[in-house]
Amino acid sequence: LGSLYLWGKGTRRNPAKAAEMFTEAAERGLAVAQADLGFLYLSGEGVPRDYDRALQWLRKSAEQGEVTAETGLGHCYASGQGVKRDYRQAAAWFLKAAEHGDTVAQHNLGALYERGLGVSLDYVEAYKWFSVAATHGRTESRGELKALEHTMTPAQIGHGHERVTAWENVHAGVEIISLLETDEILE
Repeated sequence: LGSLYLWGKGTRRNPAKAAEMFTEAAERGLAVAQADLGFLYLSGEGVPRDYDRALQWLRKSAEQGEVTAETGLGHCYASGQGVKRDYRQAAAWFLKAAEHGDTVAQHNLGALYERGLGVSLDYVEAYKWFSVAATHGRTESRGELKALEHTMTPAQIGHGHERVTAWENVHAGVEIISLLETDEILE
């Protein structure tokens, strides 16, 4: 119900009512509600902006494997929103979400590998993550992949293809997630 109030679907849009409903569900341990509440505290929509509470709820949700919270924490650490900027933490959270099928996290992880932020500079690994995201509909990743190919050797591209195939084989049953309303691509 909180989402209906947040987005105004079937009712008048009311972020404060959404926050109230998310709070009730989050306190009962519902991971999705914890993530939604965390995002409301990040944005200050329906509640006063409060980074400490945002991070608290996002962590609780992410610890239960909620992919949107994992990606959200990655963004917080990559941008320094509510925390000290820490690309290693960003990469760790993006990796969790990427492994759970989030195309935004996959793209952002590719960007971190391409630039060596929080991880070792690794064009082959960047290629893998951009490819996985692009294959599952992330259009920004296609452009990044084409640009990256111009800096890679044919052997590196071949290794990239091998890593993509290996990832796809291991993750064949993973539902791919692309949340357009919460997308934040690293520039």
